[in-house]
Amino acid sequence: MNLLKNITGKNYINGEFIEFGKQISVINPSTLKEISTVPNLGLSEINSAINNTVQTFSSWSQSSFEERIAILRKWYNLVIENIDELSHILTLEQGKVLSESKKEILYGASFIDWYTYVIHNIHGTIKPGSSKAHKIVTQYEPVGASVAITPWNFPNAMITRKVVPAIAAGCSVILKPSSLTPLSALILAKFASDAGLPAGVFNVITGDSDVIGKSFCEDFRLRKLSFTGSTNVGKILYQNAANTLKRLSLELGGNAPFIITADNELEKVASDLVVAKTRNSGQSCTSPNRIFIEESIYEKFIEILKAKFTKLKSGDGFDKASDIGPLINSAAIEKIQKLLADAQNKGAKLICGGKAVDNFIEPIIIDCLDNMDIFRTEIFGPVVACYKFKDLDEVIERANSTEYGLQGYVYSNNISCGTNDSN
Repeated sequence: MNLLKNITGKNYINGEFIEFGKQISVINPSTLKEISTVPNLGLSEINSAINNTVQTFSSWSQSSFEERIAILRKWYNLVIENIDELSHILTLEQGKVLSESKKEILYGASFIDWYTYVIHNIHGTIKPGSSKAHKIVTQYEPVGASVAITPWNFPNAMITRKVVPAIAAGCSVILKPSSLTPLSALILAKFASDAGLPAGVFNVITGDSDVIGKSFCEDFRLRKLSFTGSTNVGKILYQNAANTLKRLSLELGGNAPFIITADNELEKVASDLVVAKTRNSGQSCTSPNRIFIEESIYEKFIEILKAKFTKLKSGDGFDKASDIGPLINSAAIEKIQKLLADAQNKGAKLICGGKAVDNFIEPIIIDCLDNMDIFRTEIFGPVVACYKFKDLDEVIERANSTEYGLQGYVYSNNISCGTNDSN
């Protein structure tokens, strides 16, 4: 692929794709074969990229709204024009089925499109002061050179969601994508450059997460950090950024409850649950993890869900017959197998699925109890962990017994019940 050839072995710094010596392999999770490499930057190279991002801020922050809008519109058009190749590369490096990759590219592009309109809504305010002679004037300014750290599960959309608003606001940005899925990031940078984004406004570097993250946090000149990823890493960034008083945006892990009351149309709920749980093979922070089913419908709902789950096919994302792709790597498979083993040792009943080959695993339904590790853990895989409940007060307390926030689902035909549960 032409785009892939242009970025292999390189980072994007100061408007150029630069090749560095030490490399990291990028592996296709379906075939387990190397598809590309990216640099593993050393400390001096990381600092050089940071310096470039900081130096570019002063000029970009003075650019006009019209200039930014024109560049963003060209960037958006380039993404849409190349959606097929972008989708192919996304599936190649991340594994999700090709139809999902195309949806992600469109979703990611929507952020570029959106901020071309939002820019003109950046208004300050003028309010009366304590006397007629005084007015309180608020004016919004770009916060400064900024950092984005993005995960592997949505390697296109998570980047545009962070980088585009920063650029639109007048900030320069340095991005550290996951080394598991860095190719989509580099291609987005290429299209930004082709759209006319000045050199140095958007830089992309790869390498050791700990080393790069520490450098970002400790550099006072980087004034904003946006991170999507695990709760544990978010806590580390929060602590390390404290000394430089950075502004932080942290989107962390989830352990979403999915509450199903007895007054539902069970076929519809089961179909919705399959979609929500198998999206990206369950590798999403908003994926439903703990499925709470009212006791009176528990067995019936499990039967309906099992019939749907056993029809799903795990396979290569390029195979049109595949419903879900692989997990990202063997560590993800091992995590699920460990959670299943713990649950079964504590009395869980495996209803279906669980057979694993390489990075592929059959979608799983398992009957669980609250004392199992799977109840407290973000699963990140196609596992439906089911729990019975008797009344709403009980299930609300159980749903909230987690350190995670982020997402929750309530299925009920009773508006009052649904509202109370969601609150």
